[in-house]
Amino acid sequence: MRTYLDHAHDIVVALCDASRVPENREAIGKESQPLSLGLQVQGDIASYLAATHVYLYDETRDDEHLRLAREYLQLPTPVMAFGANAFWVAVNGLRRNHVLTDADEQHLYDAAMKLLGGVRHHHFERTPGFRIFNHAVTTASLADVAYRLWPHSAEAERYADEAEGVWNEWWILGENIEGAPNYEGFAQCHILHWAKRRGELDRVVNNPRTLAWMDRGIEHIPPIGFVPGFGDSHSTELWGDWFGLMAIIAAWTPGSDAMALRRKGRARWAAEQIIRWYGTHEWVGLNTRLADRPEARILQTAHRIWWHVVWMAYYLAEGRHLLLTEAADVRPVPPDIMPTITHRTMPSHDLIRNGSWSLVPPTTGPRTPDKGLLRLDTSPNAPFCMMALARQYWHDHMDIGAIDHFSVDEKVLIDDNGYDQKLPVDHNLFFAARESEPWLDYQPGDWSRKRAKVASFGPVDFQVRGLTGRNVAQMIVAECRGPNEMPIYSERTAILGRTGELLVRDRII
Repeated sequence: MRTYLDHAHDIVVALCDASRVPENREAIGKESQPLSLGLQVQGDIASYLAATHVYLYDETRDDEHLRLAREYLQLPTPVMAFGANAFWVAVNGLRRNHVLTDADEQHLYDAAMKLLGGVRHHHFERTPGFRIFNHAVTTASLADVAYRLWPHSAEAERYADEAEGVWNEWWILGENIEGAPNYEGFAQCHILHWAKRRGELDRVVNNPRTLAWMDRGIEHIPPIGFVPGFGDSHSTELWGDWFGLMAIIAAWTPGSDAMALRRKGRARWAAEQIIRWYGTHEWVGLNTRLADRPEARILQTAHRIWWHVVWMAYYLAEGRHLLLTEAADVRPVPPDIMPTITHRTMPSHDLIRNGSWSLVPPTTGPRTPDKGLLRLDTSPNAPFCMMALARQYWHDHMDIGAIDHFSVDEKVLIDDNGYDQKLPVDHNLFFAARESEPWLDYQPGDWSRKRAKVASFGPVDFQVRGLTGRNVAQMIVAECRGPNEMPIYSERTAILGRTGELLVRDRII
């Protein structure tokens, strides 16, 4: 009988095969145009495909996978910060099998040094406070990879010190939650891989703050298996990261006590649901034809979007590998059927108003409610609702009380629409201000100014005032006291019924 891991393997092979189609190969092989921050996409494509073929070789022992892995790493730009872990897997896999020549090693070293020389300035020096964002974490992860791969190079000591500095600064806050799944999944995978390379995996994973953000991520995967696209995530964007992260948690969570076994089992259960959804909803067929879609023209070149495809292949291959090896004995555990509140740590100062854009507060702020989850069963067709509770935090959106996800009968009925939701008018929120504030008078390019203005009003005082659940219905009540310059506040009540009704009631008080 075929399992969900067999299905994951089929998806990986399909994505790798699609990467060899002539028109896609042409896009992949071109030297990509630099993106913002001096990043280049081709390195993601090369590193992820090379690492994926290393995993396929380890399973099949087919030398063709080693040949392809080496070929991808011979591309002009074979490394990028987001692909640091994949680069590590690929280079070590090819070294282990004696495939890389001295010329290959020199090419990879030169490419890594060139990339780090360009991006380290932006993330390590020019912008204080960016040093725990996903870009800084992944860039520092690449610096860590580079000095471990070439420990006797002239730059090794400098990059080791710089990576150490970012690691220590990140550790002040202890989590990498940016308010959107497409930014969180891969960054958290980098943190755990980086900890393992440092020999500090047990210390990191046993820390209460790490356990908190791992549990938060597990809870956010609904029984349907769809990864909610709240915040600046598009629907179904980078869902493979979450399969990989769930596999890492299942494989690397230490301990054999009841709590540890439950966390591992919950992560494995979530991984299984993710594959069950995306493997049966046309995701593979649609995205292996991505170069033919209108989005390819909108985004100018096919290689600008093909990295999403190979990114999926890598995280599915790695996740499958971990679930078959290091987590082979972990049994899946479904969630409790109770309403749940997840939390995250907020900085102890206002993110935008202080003008530094720093996520590193003088002291760690309080843990605050993040999402309210209502669920009445663990079957894929069960009703599930995710309600936003926290105020905006970087890649998150502005509205408290937003219904970020609603699914029932194996259908997603409500999801966030990602980057389109930059303006207050695009949200289902209530906002009051002076009559002179032209909130509905804006142009498409105005979102950053209006967004900053909303945030600059200061912290929003909110609380969960009610949370209850029975077998027939569950309910959450959230109150929001925003700086509206008026003596009013808003309240939202969401009630989810067992047969799939979702009732949302708003009050202005």
